[in-house]
Amino acid sequence: MTGKDTDMKDLSKFLVGTSVPFTPPVFSLNEFGRSEENFKLMKNAGLNIVRNNTEFPFTDESMTEETAEYKQFKADVKLYAAHGIGTLGLFMNPGQYMADSEGNVSYVRHYPDWMGSYDDDKYYEILAKVAEYIACDLKDDITYWQVANEQDLTIFIGDMSHTQNERWLDVAARGIKKGNPNALCGINLAGSAGGGAEYDENGNKKSIKQGVHPYAKELVTKLYRCENSPYDFIGLDGYFGSWSDGGPEDWIKYIDDAAEVSGKDVIIHEWGYSTLQRGTPRPEEDKHRFFNTETCREKDMDAGGFRWLGKEHSEWLQPEFIMECVKIFAEHPKCIGHLFFQWQDQATCWQCGEPDCPAETSWGCIRADGTPKPGYYGLAAANKKYFG
Repeated sequence: MTGKDTDMKDLSKFLVGTSVPFTPPVFSLNEFGRSEENFKLMKNAGLNIVRNNTEFPFTDESMTEETAEYKQFKADVKLYAAHGIGTLGLFMNPGQYMADSEGNVSYVRHYPDWMGSYDDDKYYEILAKVAEYIACDLKDDITYWQVANEQDLTIFIGDMSHTQNERWLDVAARGIKKGNPNALCGINLAGSAGGGAEYDENGNKKSIKQGVHPYAKELVTKLYRCENSPYDFIGLDGYFGSWSDGGPEDWIKYIDDAAEVSGKDVIIHEWGYSTLQRGTPRPEEDKHRFFNTETCREKDMDAGGFRWLGKEHSEWLQPEFIMECVKIFAEHPKCIGHLFFQWQDQATCWQCGEPDCPAETSWGCIRADGTPKPGYYGLAAANKKYFG
């Protein structure tokens, strides 16, 4: 079955995308992402949308002057539109555990201190105004909004309580809807309650499958099954064969379960396959501190992840993995889009700061220098087959 002969859904309306290339610790578009070389690669890969991280719009508490970063974000949205590629806005998450300039990992808040704390009503009042402002300002350019990122995962929840997390997601989405009633909002699930491998009493790694775990189900039920829910679709992130056990076939149940819990169609916000198995081992004296995952501690996918088909991660397995996944996304009746993660390799791992850590550096289908990997050709071929 191909996209040209299936009668399950209209694949001409399918969102075919990726996340924009970015350079940690900044999560918005980098200079390569603005180049004609990049646009040519994206168009040849059949992309019609990218996910880009918003910037905080105001310079101070008066909320009267726009930041330079926000102005650049708006210009980037226009630039992509001029090249025939839409933007799915990632409404900036509250914060995340990430590396600082010295590689130390701690929770970094993404919103200004003058908003107050998560305990203050003032914080949520300003959050609502910020969401309304951005959505209204960009109403002609952005319809789809991802509200925060993987807020079912400790790395992004941080020190927020579950009640504060739920309030944040509800307030932000309602603010977006107030600013643009035609906006379509969704959260994205990491699909893992923890973040890293688990072991049995004998020290053997357990098989972990990403899915709608108990807190994710609770979160989605509260946000989506309430009266006048502001949410329109459910986003899923999944890395079978890398961060969890299994392979492309495991996407089917994950999509089924998420659609059932939310009552909505599904967009795959993140999916991919790391092409790096390991980097240079970290010195032993550097391992005895906090890391988000064992993969960062050991700089080895085996420490905190899994192998697809029992094989080490490599560039040559990526296109095979990609083509199997795209087929599933195209044919699943509840899936309405996919955004491959990541478009471009990153020079350093945002989780630990190392240039050769497989946790975050090597998910791209193109390399950090802009040259295509075998996975790029697999993605382009699959998108052409099903959506071309």
